[in-house]
Amino acid sequence: MNKNKKIMKKFLIIFLSIILFFYVLTLVNDWFYSIWWIDTPMHLAGGAWTALFAIYIYNKYFDFQKNKLIFKLIVILSSVALIGVFWEFYEFIMDVVILKKYLFYNEPGYILFDTLKDLFNDLVGALIAFIFYFKMSQNQK
Repeated sequence: MNKNKKIMKKFLIIFLSIILFFYVLTLVNDWFYSIWWIDTPMHLAGGAWTALFAIYIYNKYFDFQKNKLIFKLIVILSSVALIGVFWEFYEFIMDVVILKKYLFYNEPGYILFDTLKDLFNDLVGALIAFIFYFKMSQNQK
């Protein structure tokens, strides 16, 4: 494994640990329901991490660097969108079915707005990470 892959792997582990720390802290203190904006940085960070993880996996198992930039962008954003949709299913099941924080028939507009906002933030985080990663990789050449 070359030096850049080792650095990327270590960064991904540290970044995920930070995200999980703040996620648990937010859950324990019930901040998702009391601090209206806390969800935004969590989804931005999650989208960025997922994009970087996808880049790492695609570089490790496929020759991702040989593809055109637009193809890479579509693949990364699609990967993040898919994971984001699964995460939104998880949030819906937790908030509506298990914890009953919202009653679906009373809150459909809010739930839809929150889901779309979360998916948007996932993709913005992914786009920022994509731009940052490929700018950095261009500087190393």
